[in-house]
Amino acid sequence: MKVSVFRLFKDGHQYAKRWPRHAVVAAFRETRLVPLLRLMEKWVPAIAVVNAVLHWQFLHAYWQQGLVTSLVILSMPLQLMAWFGWRANQPLPIRLRSWYWELRDKLKQSRAVLERPSVGGPTYMDLASVLQKALAVLPPEQH
Repeated sequence: MKVSVFRLFKDGHQYAKRWPRHAVVAAFRETRLVPLLRLMEKWVPAIAVVNAVLHWQFLHAYWQQGLVTSLVILSMPLQLMAWFGWRANQPLPIRLRSWYWELRDKLKQSRAVLERPSVGGPTYMDLASVLQKALAVLPPEQH
């Protein structure tokens, strides 16, 4: 499946917003990386500017390296956002797929409105949607 770069970033942003903050999903990488992304979005531009200014001010002969370093620093949140976009479109492994269908069935029994899963089978984006809905609707013992 070929995805454009803009779609990759858009999916990554939606996936990071949709991923729940809960102990049920503590074992997933996303649980640690979403707060890191939020932190990077806030502080990385300032760090890159400070790096460029310091290179210009104190290491005038090396300002080109400072500029390149600042560009690399600025690309870090974009790299993480691209990873989230890639991860959002990956099909679920078999173990997670069974958990996805189990949660989906419990949500149907509680008459919750659900989105349809992706065409090729459930993806991590679908799992994030179902988890978000399950954590909001179902009682804790049914997660």
